[in-house]
Amino acid sequence: MGAKNKNLYLRTLRTTGLWSLLIALLFTLLYSYAGKSIIDSLTRLTEVRSPAYEYLPWLIALPLISFVSFLLDGVFIGATLSRQMRDGILLSLFMIFLPAWYYTQDLGNHGLWLALTLFMLFRSLIMVGYYLYYKRSIFLAFHYPDDPTSIFQKRPEPNFNLPLKPS
Repeated sequence: MGAKNKNLYLRTLRTTGLWSLLIALLFTLLYSYAGKSIIDSLTRLTEVRSPAYEYLPWLIALPLISFVSFLLDGVFIGATLSRQMRDGILLSLFMIFLPAWYYTQDLGNHGLWLALTLFMLFRSLIMVGYYLYYKRSIFLAFHYPDDPTSIFQKRPEPNFNLPLKPS
C-alpha cells in the first residue's frame, strides 16, 4: 500500500482529498448556478422540467455530502479492506436509509431524496470511523510489511490449475 512509503501515502491521501473536495464544490456550484439550464438542455417537456426543478436542491447538496465516502472507497479498495466498505454500506442501508425512507414516505420523492442524503452522510461517517480505526494497522504495515498478524499480509495466490475431472 502506498508503495510501502508512509509519507507518499499521506501526501497522496491529502492530495486526493483536496481534489475530491474541490470537485465536489465545483459540482455544487455548477448545479447551484446552472442546474436549471442543465435540466432545460436535457428535455423540453414541462412535465419533466417542473419536478426536476423541485428536486434540484437535493442534487446541489449531494456532492458535498457524499464525496468523503467515495474518496475512502478508493482508500479501502487499495488497502484491501473491501469487507469493511461493504459493512459500512450495509449499516447505512439498514440503520439509516430504509428507516428514513419508510418514515418519510408521506413526503413522496422528497422523502426518498432525504433518505439518500442521510444514507450518504452516515456512510461517510462510518467510513471515516473505519479509517481511523484501521489507520494504526495501515501505518504499521509500512514498518512491518511481512508481519503475519498484519491485516495486509500477503495471501497465497489462488491455484487455477485444478484437474478437470475428479480422480
